[in-house]
Amino acid sequence: MKKSLKFETYKKMLEEGKKNEMLEYNGLMTNNNPLNLIEKAERLSGILREDELKNYISRLIPYSFIFWAEIELINPYFSKDDEDYNLTKKNLCIKDKAFKIPMIRGSAWKGAFANAFKILINESLFSSNTEEKAIDYIQSFARIFGTGSMEFRKFTKMLSELLEDKLKEKDMHEIIKYLIFELGLRLKKEDIDNLRKKENFKDWVRNNIWKKYGETSEKNLPFFLKPHKGRAIFYPTFFSRLSTEVINPHSKEERKGKRPIFFEVVSKYSRGIVQIVYIPFDGIRLEREVLKDQVEKDVKFIELSFKKVSDIGIGAKSKLGWGRFTIKSKKLKFAAMR
Repeated sequence: MKKSLKFETYKKMLEEGKKNEMLEYNGLMTNNNPLNLIEKAERLSGILREDELKNYISRLIPYSFIFWAEIELINPYFSKDDEDYNLTKKNLCIKDKAFKIPMIRGSAWKGAFANAFKILINESLFSSNTEEKAIDYIQSFARIFGTGSMEFRKFTKMLSELLEDKLKEKDMHEIIKYLIFELGLRLKKEDIDNLRKKENFKDWVRNNIWKKYGETSEKNLPFFLKPHKGRAIFYPTFFSRLSTEVINPHSKEERKGKRPIFFEVVSKYSRGIVQIVYIPFDGIRLEREVLKDQVEKDVKFIELSFKKVSDIGIGAKSKLGWGRFTIKSKKLKFAAMR
């Protein structure tokens, strides 16, 4: 087995543009075709070919599904690499640690979908059937992403204390802070003033959550609010093309730029695969019709979120339009719903 490259050798090869030689040295590349590297990376990451979806989903538990799509960037994608060995260049695009090809991490997709959720929940607040739709979205979010964060645990603990009359009036601002900064709700001043009154918020929780989604009593947390693992697995996306973009901030006085900033980016028109596998492992205790209804809502939620992510972009500089993409093809495969 060949030894790993020393830092000095690695740096020199990278500066001279000898990335292929570097990969060959470490036994990661047999020829100079980057598509072979992408295929290897996708295989190791568990990303399926389109013709493999049916066979794979047949092995999963009932009501599981695979969301699979091919995307094409309409603007460059950039996310800063945290493993920067090239001291002569900054703002390198994130790459797979083994194959050194540009990628979008699965965690980045998960974060982008979560951000889309905040936008969807706010849009639902200004539509008809506002509260019913918002609760459906929150339930889908909890099932898909899970609720294991410390912030969420603190939030549910405060809800329990609220209904048991143990929460102090002064602690209501913590609940409001969670609604604004974690769920991303755009609350108006009158909404905040109303929620600060403990009895008002307690009545809303009892009428809109506990009575509809509670289990044995009004003081029990509904399952979707209890800390649990999410049903969805988000996979990385790999690309084969890199290019350079330049941002040249202008001086207000001279109205011209003197210090251009270079970014290594994934080129627009690059294509990649987005894959999400949804496994309702916690649905075994539910009746079939209840589980079916949950899955149908979660499918719709994922599709809405994916469309929203394509519009707002993923990665850094999305406010400049970077990271936006079109959906070239999309597949949705279900396990047998028996």
